[in-house]
Amino acid sequence: MSQKKSSSLLHRFWKPALILIVGLGICSIIPILMPTLFAFSALPKQEARHSGDDALPVIRQWLGAALPPSATDIEYYYESWTDYFVYIRLRIVPDDFARMIDAVESEALCSALNLQDNVAATFTKSLQMDWWTPETATTFASGQCGGTPLITFMVDKTNADLWTIYLELASL
Repeated sequence: MSQKKSSSLLHRFWKPALILIVGLGICSIIPILMPTLFAFSALPKQEARHSGDDALPVIRQWLGAALPPSATDIEYYYESWTDYFVYIRLRIVPDDFARMIDAVESEALCSALNLQDNVAATFTKSLQMDWWTPETATTFASGQCGGTPLITFMVDKTNADLWTIYLELASL
């Protein structure tokens, strides 16, 4: 009877005892992990900014396609902490826009851009750079495509001879 009683007690309390032992093990590891967790949260936000020809190789890396030869007035800004955001502004002749989109789509970043006239783009963040001025466009089209990254396009067609293209690539 005594042996049966002790095995019954063991059978009844083995799960709570196991939970207690595992819990104590986790509690003993937390002080070791805390400096690592705090160090991660203290990582600085990374930023980079390029303009002109300096931006071309970086933009090619992000878009997976070269910009058209007519691309001028190129600006690029990158920001990262846990997610990344890439902002690109350039000016191109209207005929080169379709070729640029075809190149980006062929790299499977965009399956279909589906630009809509006079629909303002909704960018993930409001960028405070003197060159980022999509809100000044009076004639425009915008579209979005992606997955990862999510690509938002806005085409400022105010100047019929030279369009201003705003792109945001976001990993959300």
